[in-house]
Amino acid sequence: MAEPIPYAIASDVLSPSPCPRGPTLAVAITTAICGTQTLGVGYITMSSRLHTQAYRHRTSDIVVTVFKGTAATIYGEQLQHVAVHRPGDSIFIPAGVLHAAVNLSVEEVRAVESRTDPAFSDDDIESLPSLDRTVAAIAAAIQAQYEAGALRRQPSAA
Repeated sequence: MAEPIPYAIASDVLSPSPCPRGPTLAVAITTAICGTQTLGVGYITMSSRLHTQAYRHRTSDIVVTVFKGTAATIYGEQLQHVAVHRPGDSIFIPAGVLHAAVNLSVEEVRAVESRTDPAFSDDDIESLPSLDRTVAAIAAAIQAQYEAGALRRQPSAA
């Protein structure tokens, strides 16, 4: 058996494309790209004030780490919880958890998303467009709270 070797992905060869849920996604690490068997990685860009549709990853856990801008994740079956993320912050979202992302910034948000789906496939995603109006209302409310200084980053749950 061949010895495993690292596989470097240069950012200038990534191909960003619009994601059906709103942001732009550039897939970087998948089984097809480098042979990984356990995880997938992509780079997310969200325009100013954008929010995604509500969706869940059926079988994949995900970790999102923000490196530019300020975002929030709304989550829970009623999208009743809010987590705020600034550069350097990460959020773990277990498989099956309903969530949506909200850009709280006037600048774009950039983040890295890692999934336990090595194909980084949309086949694992269940979008819920029936919640679009709910997500839009919650996003507008938390964006207003953020602009007023009333929405703060939560301490770690550790």
